[in-house]
Amino acid sequence: MKFYTLLTILLLCLALKSFGGTYRTPVFATAEVKPWGFTTDQGAMDGALIRFTKKLHDEVGIPYRNSIMPYARVIHALKAGEINFAVLLDGINLGPEVTKISRILTAEIILVGGKDSIPIDSLAELTGKSVGYIRGGGEFGRAFEDATNFSKYPVKNMQQGLTMLLAGRLHAFASVDQTLFYAMQHLSVETEEIHRLLTLGEVSMSLYMSSHSPLPEISKKYSAAIKQMYNNGIPDKFFKTTPEASPFLSQ
Repeated sequence: MKFYTLLTILLLCLALKSFGGTYRTPVFATAEVKPWGFTTDQGAMDGALIRFTKKLHDEVGIPYRNSIMPYARVIHALKAGEINFAVLLDGINLGPEVTKISRILTAEIILVGGKDSIPIDSLAELTGKSVGYIRGGGEFGRAFEDATNFSKYPVKNMQQGLTMLLAGRLHAFASVDQTLFYAMQHLSVETEEIHRLLTLGEVSMSLYMSSHSPLPEISKKYSAAIKQMYNNGIPDKFFKTTPEASPFLSQ
């Protein structure tokens, strides 16, 4: 009898160990940048990536933890192994501390101006002008980064950037299209107030895993679920595509 009791306890311990190793609750962090992640006036987390992450876990059927923090802090936490997963901009040298799992989204980087502005053919036409961009908002293309013929003015968020652009304090503003579209809607900026000047390039965002606290089995589930979600058109419910968003920007 004692033998069977010990055997039962041993099997239970092995089962619990296996469960903990395979289904350990994954920890996410989302960058505090609208429309991707933000905290509402009621203190709840919201945003396109917050909702996408929730839907992803509905698909894979496992619990998770998520939090919102500044973008630079998200990168640090992922590299340090303080979190397991995060969605980050591609194209940045993140080093061996992180592993790319699946691409989530591709968006355009655009340069916009006020209502009296007209499209330009190159950044050379901005000589002597002031061009705004969000500080820490990612890369805006090699041509923008290397340009020295205009002044680059960092702003803390889209609201500040759009306010300065509409007031004529900036000649142009560089932004990821979806971030701009969201801000225009949120601030009730009319279509004719903002004109597209130039497309600077594309930017993509992917799900990354920390190499210091990896969960490889769960990452495989994520990869398969994301592929299936795109096959079913689910991401269109969370991210603005250019055709859908085009009414919010004068061409």
